[in-house]
Amino acid sequence: MSYQKGGKTLPKRLPRLRVRRHRTPLRSEKSIVIAYLLWLFGGFLGLHHLYLRRDGHAFIWCCTLGGFFGWGWFDDMLNIPQYVRQVNNDSVLVRRLPQMYRPPFSWKRVYGQYLLGSLFGHVCQLGIPKDLEDYLRWCIPLSISFGVWLVGNIGRECGVWWHTGLATCFIYYRFYGEDCGLLMISLLSSCVFTYFSRRWRPHPQRRRACLIRFGRFIIAFGIYMGLWLSFLHFNAIIEIEPGIHVSVKQVFHYFLQSKWWTRFKLALTELWGYGKTYGLRKALEYEEGFGLIRGVDELNM
Repeated sequence: MSYQKGGKTLPKRLPRLRVRRHRTPLRSEKSIVIAYLLWLFGGFLGLHHLYLRRDGHAFIWCCTLGGFFGWGWFDDMLNIPQYVRQVNNDSVLVRRLPQMYRPPFSWKRVYGQYLLGSLFGHVCQLGIPKDLEDYLRWCIPLSISFGVWLVGNIGRECGVWWHTGLATCFIYYRFYGEDCGLLMISLLSSCVFTYFSRRWRPHPQRRRACLIRFGRFIIAFGIYMGLWLSFLHFNAIIEIEPGIHVSVKQVFHYFLQSKWWTRFKLALTELWGYGKTYGLRKALEYEEGFGLIRGVDELNM
């Protein structure tokens, strides 16, 4: 149906316009009080960074015991308010950043890249078994580049990995076998990331589910600790006397076969069985079991 008006044919009924409403997902505001409490009681493990969705920062703190033995933990005391503002107003802050210019140069960030890259490179070098060194030695420059890239992607700054990865592999090929090789590689890799890859983060970080974040964190930290365990199992050596070296693996094997460990394991087994039968209170009053433990102490003396 239509009708004439002013020489124009108009529909009798106008079609309805469907307006789609874009719902903004609810975002929980982070509390500066909770952040400071987590910093105070779990800052060395990076709990406050996990709370503020800075998973990479928290991983670094776990690997370095609070930012290289507490230095970073102390520095966080002054920076937590800024971290909270970033996580609460992330989209607003990103729009204000100058997209056409690089972030300002920061000696603290470059020094952190140098330290973490050197640490990851040395840990990887220590953890590779001697028999597989010819096949896995290229994991060393990759671990250095990962440490440099990880520090460079903290906060509002970011950068791609392949710039640093290619440069690190080339520099590693050049300085391989020299005494200051890993330190030099880490320093040059930090400079490459700073001058070729560093930029502002163009959009807010994607908010992932807690289960995914926790899984990625556990996998990364498990790989890091696995390198330390590999070093203790394959490469660690103890000098018991001048000129006499014994591997940690052999020392641990001798300890498990010693009389002290055999007696102590027997005492704990008897106490555990007595506690399951008569309860914890009776087990604490069981004199024969504790007598075995005292006998172990006398054997040790």
